[in-house]
Amino acid sequence: MACRPSDVGKTPTRLGLVAASQNIVSGDLLVNSSGYLALASAGGGVPIVAVAAQNLASADVGTEFLVYDVNESIKYVCDTDGVPTQAQMNAPADLASKNTIDEDASTDDIFHMDSIVGAAADQKVKGYFVRSAYSA
Repeated sequence: MACRPSDVGKTPTRLGLVAASQNIVSGDLLVNSSGYLALASAGGGVPIVAVAAQNLASADVGTEFLVYDVNESIKYVCDTDGVPTQAQMNAPADLASKNTIDEDASTDDIFHMDSIVGAAADQKVKGYFVRSAYSA
C-alpha cells in the first residue's frame, strides 16, 4: 500500500515533473530534486513534497505525472517497517524507505504519527507529513 491519503476523494492532486528515468509506484513518497520530483529515501532529513498518485515507468526527465499534495492538514495512512506501538503515537517519525515510515526512529521527524490503523500487526499508521522539516 505504501502511503495513501486517508480521504482519497477529497485530497488535492496536481501534476508533478519526474526528475529522472525511474520507476514510480502510486503511494511512493517524493522529494524535491532541482525543481523535479524524485523518490524519497531513508535519512538525510529531506522533506516529502508530494505522494505519487499514479504509476510511472522509466519516464524521461520532465514527464508529467499525477501526485497528491502534502501539507499538515492532509492525513495519510502509511505502511511502517515494523509493528507500531501506542507509545509511539502522537510523535514524529522518520522514513524507512521510499514508501514506508520508520515508526521507531525520530532523527529527521518527517512524518507525525497520530494513530495505529487496524491491528498493530497490520503495520499501518495515520498521520501527516511535517512541513517544519523543510529547510528552505
